Amino acid sequence: MLLLAVVFILLIFINLKYSYSLSVYFGILLNIFFVLLGILANTNYYRKPVLHENGVFSAIVLESPVEKPKSFKSVVRISEVILGDSVKPTNEKVIVYFGKTPEAENLEAGDRILFSQTPQMISPKLNPYDFDFRKYYERKKIYRQVYLGDDKWHNTGIKEFSLVCRAEKFRNKLIDIYREQPLDSVEFEVLTAMTLGYRSELDPETRRVFSSSGAMHVLSVSGLHVGIIFTVLSFLLAFLKKKQWGKWIFVGLVVVILWFYAFITGLSPSVLRASAMFSVYIIGDNMNRRSNIYNSLALTAFFLLLINPGNLFDIGFQLSYAALFGIVFLQSKIDSVINIRNKVLKYFVPLITVSVAAQITTFPITSYYFGQFPSYFWITNLFIIPFTAILTPVGILLLFVYKIPVVAGAVAFILNNMLKLSLFLLRAIENLPFSVVPVTINQGQLLLLMITLFYFFRLLVKFRPMTIKVIILLIILINVSFIGNEIIRQKTSQLIVYDYYGPATLHLIKGKTNYLVTGADFQDDAGIRNSVNSTVRKLGIRSPVIIKYNENFADENLLIKDCKIVFRDQVIVFGANPDPPVEYAAHLIYINPPGNFQANKVAGLLTVVFTDQKYINRNNWQSEIYFTSINGAYRKIW
Repeated sequence: MLLLAVVFILLIFINLKYSYSLSVYFGILLNIFFVLLGILANTNYYRKPVLHENGVFSAIVLESPVEKPKSFKSVVRISEVILGDSVKPTNEKVIVYFGKTPEAENLEAGDRILFSQTPQMISPKLNPYDFDFRKYYERKKIYRQVYLGDDKWHNTGIKEFSLVCRAEKFRNKLIDIYREQPLDSVEFEVLTAMTLGYRSELDPETRRVFSSSGAMHVLSVSGLHVGIIFTVLSFLLAFLKKKQWGKWIFVGLVVVILWFYAFITGLSPSVLRASAMFSVYIIGDNMNRRSNIYNSLALTAFFLLLINPGNLFDIGFQLSYAALFGIVFLQSKIDSVINIRNKVLKYFVPLITVSVAAQITTFPITSYYFGQFPSYFWITNLFIIPFTAILTPVGILLLFVYKIPVVAGAVAFILNNMLKLSLFLLRAIENLPFSVVPVTINQGQLLLLMITLFYFFRLLVKFRPMTIKVIILLIILINVSFIGNEIIRQKTSQLIVYDYYGPATLHLIKGKTNYLVTGADFQDDAGIRNSVNSTVRKLGIRSPVIIKYNENFADENLLIKDCKIVFRDQVIVFGANPDPPVEYAAHLIYINPPGNFQANKVAGLLTVVFTDQKYINRNNWQSEIYFTSINGAYRKIW
């Protein structure tokens, strides 16, 4: 803080005594100032709250509970901890799972509750390629979670004021209006997501259809939706711009309405980003200043990161700015090389070029995080963007006319059928051959792709032979990286024993070929299926061959017989067989041996893995003991 103040004073001094000779020092100090400011903002934002272990916790509900299979999930902010006669103020956000009761279902944002159950730290990911919920929530400054049964909490009846809570309550009222309309369940879920940013009730199947067809961006209220609102407002309020005084009324009305829209959509980060960007653009444009869209992007990104440095690691933040930059920088250049004279076709060209421009700049990010690429995104956007341009304002119109039954019924009918048609077309695209292409890249390849894009953009700005040479070199490095990784993968074998509450599940991987040996019902058990699918997607391997415990199996890589597995020079024995093959003892992995098994009698036993026993007498064991229920998945690479 002191160093930041010193640098700031030096900047003021140099500015007052400014001369050309001091410009270099001013630039260096300005960069140091922003670096220090970023460090200070990041340190303050991620300062961990005091995590109280005992007492009565007084908390404010921040989100209306969302129904899960066995509970209601919400987020609360603990503001006070009552310890005997003393009250200690605190500020900690906690995930709460309420027991399924009418009281929990009727909770609203802003309600104050009391509970004495101590929250527990969110568990780290226990399988190697699972989504890391701990890291995800830590970036949101949430470190603990708690389950509150029927009689473990009390609603005080006190309502607390909070802008975020008010936004949440107001959005819930609007959602209830939609709920009362003659809309089918899936169509209702999609409409609330597209217009109000409410995705908690979205069916996983619906999410998959949108994702596979390349239309996931329309389910998250963002720049596209705010841009549609801005376009509609500009058309409706255009008459104000005809007079000098009307210009500023136009600016004021548009900015207020955009931020009100951000409010009713729950003040989500994506809408805040878009509203901030459009506000800067509108104000600058009406001040008759030469506006630079890149400066507007940088300015909004700077302030959003200053408020919440965690945005830098938010996938939505990265995709939003990458897509916007691509559209601003690339779309006009792509349009300039396409010469279409047909008036009908000319309408569709911008829909394709805007999609292509956004996909080019977001491709490295989506490939790294999601491991897939929607091949037919350009077809999807031909209809989904026009549909969204109609559905968004018409959906908002329904919120204004819902008290007029005839009009509301007609609007709801139009919305319901347009959404049905959209879903039908998206499913048709998803079912096309190669609709989703698996693309797996690591951090190094992500960096190389980003640098390649940077030099490609430089080439578009100014043609230089050296830039072409650099791009060619980078492409060669990317190809060498992919070939090298493929060679290493073909020579590498891997065993994963998943942390899973059901029967032991083993994943045996050789190159792209892999086998899943399990006693679980893979197709019906979402828990193990999601973990395995994450592994398959991240490693870029084929779908596994599924083998049951009691099956015998043999091919060039794997032999399974009588509870013994031989896989790439490794021998794995299940606990059902009390007699391990001593001749392979130096390479032996034992899975769940029986309690009376004498491990010290097996010479050279390498590893014993327990998946369903937390506590055993370790004194009789001379080998390495591994508990998946404590340490997470067991993993061996050779």
